[in-house]
Amino acid sequence: MKYSEFKKAVEGLSKHYSVYRDCGSVDVDYKSHTVLKVPAHQFMVLRMETYKNGYIDRFRESLPYSHRLWMLASEFSMTPVSERREHRWNVIVGRNKFGENSGPVAYFKRDDPLDIELSYAGSVEVLSNDWYVFSDNKFSNLVACLRGQPDGDRLVKIAELGKVPAPEVDE
Repeated sequence: MKYSEFKKAVEGLSKHYSVYRDCGSVDVDYKSHTVLKVPAHQFMVLRMETYKNGYIDRFRESLPYSHRLWMLASEFSMTPVSERREHRWNVIVGRNKFGENSGPVAYFKRDDPLDIELSYAGSVEVLSNDWYVFSDNKFSNLVACLRGQPDGDRLVKIAELGKVPAPEVDE
């Protein structure tokens, strides 16, 4: 199970659940209280907890959808760590060779899925920045956006040829 699938499933249980990454673990909060932790870099480990008066209390079945939450957390923790992460891509379409600052030219995205630009990245290290990283879904959005441009088929072919795995970063 990928992180995004786990997050969507847990947050779908109730509007009071939230999932986020925090200091080496994936945490689940219920009404702003941490009720579950799955270490991000350990396989088949999870801890469910509730807090009572500031102290850790044992997990209570009175937590809404507690059994479903336990099943989702178990499935997520049994997924090998290397398979929990979404595919991350850079779309490099050229190289700037002017002066001493040569570097890749890559597609760049902002918060709006239709706001995609071509940008000089400056260095390979910058490509790990989230603005230069595309998930499979975002890459599909990029292809759809390029296809609507004049000479879109050629632009799509260039983007597909420039699709390379993004540098790994610790999350």
